Amino acid sequence: MNFFRLASLIFITFLAGCITDNQSTSDSTASTNQADKIPAELEWECDSGNGDSCFELATIYRVGETVTPDALRALKFYLLACKADNIDGCIHASENYRNAAENARPDVKTSSELMSIASYYYEKACNLGNAASCYNAGVVHNTGDGEKIDDEKAEEFFQKGCNLFNESSCRALEVKSRKIQSTGNSTKVDRVACNPGQPARCNNLGNDFLNGNGVPKDVPLAIQYYENACEYGEGIGCYNLGAMYENGNGVKRDSVKAVASLRESCRLGYPDGCYLLGEYYNEGKNVGQDDRKAFEFFKTSCDGNVARGCHNLSVSYLKGEVVEKDSARAAQLLQKTCDEGMGRSCGLLGGLYLYGEGVSKDETKAARLEKKACELDPSLC
Repeated sequence: MNFFRLASLIFITFLAGCITDNQSTSDSTASTNQADKIPAELEWECDSGNGDSCFELATIYRVGETVTPDALRALKFYLLACKADNIDGCIHASENYRNAAENARPDVKTSSELMSIASYYYEKACNLGNAASCYNAGVVHNTGDGEKIDDEKAEEFFQKGCNLFNESSCRALEVKSRKIQSTGNSTKVDRVACNPGQPARCNNLGNDFLNGNGVPKDVPLAIQYYENACEYGEGIGCYNLGAMYENGNGVKRDSVKAVASLRESCRLGYPDGCYLLGEYYNEGKNVGQDDRKAFEFFKTSCDGNVARGCHNLSVSYLKGEVVEKDSARAAQLLQKTCDEGMGRSCGLLGGLYLYGEGVSKDETKAARLEKKACELDPSLC
């Protein structure tokens, strides 16, 4: 795929909104600042076919690290990186074109052309070993988005993704291989896959019918599969069932059943269920307000690596109301969740460094954390 042959579509990508208003698209605009800031060896190595160097250049132009951000240059180097078999370059190229295709939806022809290019890069990334790209390539062929529907190619890429242990690809492959018969408004399927020995498949079938993933959308049938999954001991199935009752999706809203399902999901070891129960008790939603129970559920969810649970647990340690105040423990938890990308945690941790609470006072680190919090969550700025 020649970059220069795609020049016109790259420009369309720009027009479609792939590049934000504050990003320069003019080589001359950036040239005054870039001449001595882009390592010459990177340019030379990229021109010589070094995909890693091309990808590094793309990142520099995308982030605006030492140069004026320039999305078109970034895209150019992603494409060159991909051409040199750099898998990350292919992934970024595919996402750029997919986003442009979505932004260009009103223009069906342009959107289709852009999605077709995205598909090319999904396929290349897949063939280089990226499982998620295999799934995305399969979806494009399965839906005909930018391409004609091609069941054989869809199955080929879903199979590749499944071979790379991509669960979504395996589920899509299972759905495609299943014989579906529709009678009136009901859908009969081969349910052998859902049984007490494979409860996860019951939950996956619930997701498929809830979202219409390769099968006719059927919310009541989705609920039935979630019930089966929960009954067979799949915690996420109980969690999804609780969400259906909480939102009244396909069933009459029932807060008692929602809470019961979440309790079961937590008991079965699904930490997100524990977290949501903690929120319920913290807010007094669907249950009586109880800070002690909220703390216990947040602790359980944090032990299961739910970042939001750890963040709320840190707040409990800072308040010292239902547990002895422990700013040092709070700082440890906030560092963990900040590293995992929670802006609120970075901001709160910055406050601890600013005042030396639970950590050694460090105004420089406090400022750095405040900046990171703003980058991760602009609402905190």
